[in-house]
Amino acid sequence: MTREVVPTGTDRDPPPDPDRLDVLRSVRELDGLAGSTLALLQRGAALHAHPAGTWVMRRGERVDWLHVVVSGIVELSTTTSSGRRHVSSYLGPGEAFGLIPLLDERGAIHDAVTHVPTRLLSVAAGDFRDALQADPALQARMLTLLARRSRRLYGSVAASSVQPLPMRLARLLLSLRAAHGTESGQDGATIALHVPQERIAEMLGVPRQRLNAELKAMERAGIVRMGYSRIVVLDEAALRGCTADPPVPGSHPPPSAR
Repeated sequence: MTREVVPTGTDRDPPPDPDRLDVLRSVRELDGLAGSTLALLQRGAALHAHPAGTWVMRRGERVDWLHVVVSGIVELSTTTSSGRRHVSSYLGPGEAFGLIPLLDERGAIHDAVTHVPTRLLSVAAGDFRDALQADPALQARMLTLLARRSRRLYGSVAASSVQPLPMRLARLLLSLRAAHGTESGQDGATIALHVPQERIAEMLGVPRQRLNAELKAMERAGIVRMGYSRIVVLDEAALRGCTADPPVPGSHPPPSAR
């Protein structure tokens, strides 16, 4: 992987740039904010193109930018001192990262690496804090964003401790499909995010061999088909069925289901 440092030599008060403003509006939490707030955010922002494998952020290092994905995909991960790696998520266009370090002024909580050639809009930390201080609406949006991500994190932690692997795998495949879309084919829909099984195993926190066994079971059931760094969903209804808790032996369905 190559290392890329975002340049800091930008003009502090350039005229509003329509392209940068459009990128900011593509972020759900920023769309609809006052023009003055968006002007502050884009004041020192810069658009950069990065090849695949570029390190945008390293865990523990100081963060001076809020990054917004314009195109491409960014992988967020952490690696323990023992070398065990966990992939947290893959971010696509319109998603931002680097927020928590800018708020608490501590080091990055993830490694962020471009998964494919990617364009980023990088908002300077000072401009972000100026906009945050000036606009209560932006403050509320950031709180909502943090709450949503915290809820997702808590759900993931709870699922990893109590849900069986087939259920967690089905939920992950559906979430990847929802987040990154599909490439339609004659007999199914290929999840547009192309990642090797090793990465999916790291997202689930299981050995690759165990993940492979579960995927093979889904393949035998006609739910998915495996390819090189590709997963084709053949039967979405059956995949969604894998996310449901199995009935407790001896239990009775609610009256509405009888």
